[in-house]
Amino acid sequence: MTQLQATTSIPMHKNTFDGNNIGLVLSNDLTDRFKNNLESVWKFTLEGELVMTLGEQGVPGNDETHFAGPTDLAFLPNGDFYVADGYKNGRIVKFNAAGEYQSEFGTRGRDPGQFTRVHGVAVYGEGRIYAADRGNSLVQVFDADYNLLDIWPNIPFPMDIAITNDGHAWVVDGNVNKFLKLNLDGHLQYAWGTGPGAQPGIVWGTHRISVYTCLLYTSP
Repeated sequence: MTQLQATTSIPMHKNTFDGNNIGLVLSNDLTDRFKNNLESVWKFTLEGELVMTLGEQGVPGNDETHFAGPTDLAFLPNGDFYVADGYKNGRIVKFNAAGEYQSEFGTRGRDPGQFTRVHGVAVYGEGRIYAADRGNSLVQVFDADYNLLDIWPNIPFPMDIAITNDGHAWVVDGNVNKFLKLNLDGHLQYAWGTGPGAQPGIVWGTHRISVYTCLLYTSP
């Protein structure tokens, strides 16, 4: 594990709490749009202390200790977590709560089970994994053994996905600028949102979505 080096600016791509709400994990994908490619996942305590670093700063790769464009994180109840390594690689990587590599699945491509740009990942129920692939305009559903169970096609630009406790999926689409509510069979229940624009309530290129009880939280 590497240590975080000083930079003048560190744009974050995803932040979320682990299963025990004891730390904050940050996924950073700084792609060619930025000068520094950090290719890292960091875990901080709530007091801001860096306690875990995955990946090697500035060194992209496609193995157990490197990333190439990590985009999202999803936690299992026991603290294990998945990293969507999706901008340059086409895979989802599993780590245990201590940050030790466990397994991975996916390759880059357009066939079922492959990813072009997996940009969001969520888990629900008996370990089912929901992967929002904005490059392939779909969501793919896998079981805990990484077998492909379902494909939800025709979602133009899925940026992120969140699963609610009552068994629904919320997908934010960055092309049509709408929030989509689907059941877990992938059938659209309804959609809302108006954009683009910068006014309050307008949806424009929203990257992240989270749900808590009956509230929906988003970020551009």
